Amino acid sequence: MPKTALSMLLLLAGMVLPILAAGAHKAVDLPCSQICRTGKPVTQNLTYPFGFSSGCPIQLNCTDDGDALIGEFRVQSASTETVTVTVTIEAECNRSFEAIVDLYGRNYAPIGENALLLNSCTQISPCDLPNTQVIQSQFQSLCETENKTNTRMSCYSEQANDYSIKFLNRSRLFALGCKHFLSSISAKDLNYVSVSLGVQMLQLEWWVNGDECECSQHADCVRLSGLPNGGGNGFRCKCRDGLLGDGFLAGTGCQRVLNMVLPLMVLLAVLMLILGVVYVIRRKRKFAEVLEDWERDYGPHRFKYKDLYTATKGFRNQELLGAGGFGQVYRGILPTSNIEIAVKTVSHESKQGMREFVAEIITIGRLRHRNLVALLGYCRRKRELLLVYDYMPNGSLDKYLYNQPK
Repeated sequence: MPKTALSMLLLLAGMVLPILAAGAHKAVDLPCSQICRTGKPVTQNLTYPFGFSSGCPIQLNCTDDGDALIGEFRVQSASTETVTVTVTIEAECNRSFEAIVDLYGRNYAPIGENALLLNSCTQISPCDLPNTQVIQSQFQSLCETENKTNTRMSCYSEQANDYSIKFLNRSRLFALGCKHFLSSISAKDLNYVSVSLGVQMLQLEWWVNGDECECSQHADCVRLSGLPNGGGNGFRCKCRDGLLGDGFLAGTGCQRVLNMVLPLMVLLAVLMLILGVVYVIRRKRKFAEVLEDWERDYGPHRFKYKDLYTATKGFRNQELLGAGGFGQVYRGILPTSNIEIAVKTVSHESKQGMREFVAEIITIGRLRHRNLVALLGYCRRKRELLLVYDYMPNGSLDKYLYNQPK
């Protein structure tokens, strides 16, 4: 196939694939982008309302390695399938208490099932912490090993204060007058060690602000009120069973599984077809041959390069008979007739090699004598020049000259 045809095929692929890909998602550009500013794939599977552009209700930061962040804290998971966002709070003795501010956003806040570990507080706050070796080894001795002997670890939790509120109270938390935010513990019930204890983790509940639900028609809406962002209202959307998507009108909405899978299958089929055509074209080019005017006038039988390639087993070294000044000679067996042949590859890197190739075809191709090894034919592939002779096995020369037994 000509280069122009291949170029047209690739151009067509460049036009068709984006169209099919758009059908697999949405045909419009969404205002909330889940692509990190670095351009690297994000390690977390994020959907609306989470993202990195200004159009995302919950705008995240990201590292150079593609990790999503809330403030300085790494996001472990965030999706519309759950009502919480899990972040990692690595134990750090000298972290400023002000870092807690980043955990209270317009669309998220720490839930009451967290316990915050603090240092250097002016007020004492009761807190229920499991008295386990894990807690003691990871937190209580941390600041002591850093020579912070004048500091004392304390904690804050809503369960210890017997408050039945859903979120950690920001005002009471800041009233403790602490200097350092050490880490956190997330648990279903802080009074029971065995129940879902998450060390150095914190759970945030999320929502989208608004008095009215802006969900897809195939999604359920959960209304929220009295939120810790000033007592406002909000909502969350979730697709119904059997549907996929984020459920929001401003996101991807909800689609049936078949409606999402079918465009992807078509996309994959078209891609496989294009790759198959490109493979066939490249294979044909691999065995493509050249025909010039002098070959029509003087040439004997012309062999296909593919047949000679098969006969010599890919011109492998085990079939090499010898090498001369202008090329190498290989033993081969023609696949169609099982006739043994000797294939001489003429060096095509010099004009002298080309002249020898033409001379042998013109002279030897016309000669027929019992004492002369017969030239069976030739082959040209791009710049490769091949001569095909009768194969003469090792033995006594007079046996072949006079056809006499030993």
